Amino acid sequence: MNILVTGASGLLGGHIVSRFAGAHNVTGVDRNPWWGERCIQFFQGDLSESAFLRDIILRSSPDVLIHSAGMIDVDGCENNPDQALQSNVEITSTLVENTPPQCKFVYISTDAVFSGASSFWQETDEPKPLNVYARTKFEGERATVKASTHLILRTNFYGWSSGRKKTAAEWLHQALRDGEPINLFDDFFTTPIYAADLARCLEATVNSGYRGLLHLAGKDRVSKYEFGLAMGRLMGVSMSNVRRGSLAEAKFAAPRAKDISLGTERARALLGFEMPGCEQGLRRFLSDQAKPLSQR
Repeated sequence: MNILVTGASGLLGGHIVSRFAGAHNVTGVDRNPWWGERCIQFFQGDLSESAFLRDIILRSSPDVLIHSAGMIDVDGCENNPDQALQSNVEITSTLVENTPPQCKFVYISTDAVFSGASSFWQETDEPKPLNVYARTKFEGERATVKASTHLILRTNFYGWSSGRKKTAAEWLHQALRDGEPINLFDDFFTTPIYAADLARCLEATVNSGYRGLLHLAGKDRVSKYEFGLAMGRLMGVSMSNVRRGSLAEAKFAAPRAKDISLGTERARALLGFEMPGCEQGLRRFLSDQAKPLSQR
């Protein structure tokens, strides 16, 4: 298959490219350079330029387009709503409009579309986004359903990036390793999944032929504090520098939902295996630190 991946140099996009490149013809596109060691067709440019976007689709002739690009800085979106709208909605709409009808359009969405008033949100639950980031990602979902064949994946992931900038998990790892004083929320809950595990689940979902909406996330609902404790325990470091914090104490530009954990029963039934638990994912995360992208 010919597979086009947007946001190919990002944390998730890089892992997706690496996962599919062994068996398929993969084209990546991103504003930043490709950082993996696999040899792929890669285009560096801005998808907000419509001529560039159309040319990439024409030249890659995708059977599957995986759209992982977007503006993910929650406070950045709140402070720059027009930019968030362009990145998360308008570019998605333009991609859908220019994707060949026989191509499956895969949209990477977020758990943040939910209000936080419940736990283990299901695909059948109604989204109620609380901030600009979540609203624009949900609008991106609405744009995606206009594709002839589409797959919308909601998730929450972590992992090792290209090194261009630290991810939240990389920052946490460094702080735990160096004994830096940190606050971790004990009242903010997600179901995080390691990026390499998510790429594997995504590949299996694409190969299954499934269409529609699916939650791909970790099995365990954990707070940021519990996630940090689990990472520190596996690293074998002291946790004396870690303080329990509360989301209510944080001064963010954008409001946050307190519980955006995802239920993954539909994914488990479809794929035939359990989603990885928190400790299982963290063990892989830690063991993969020095590995090249293709070996994760």
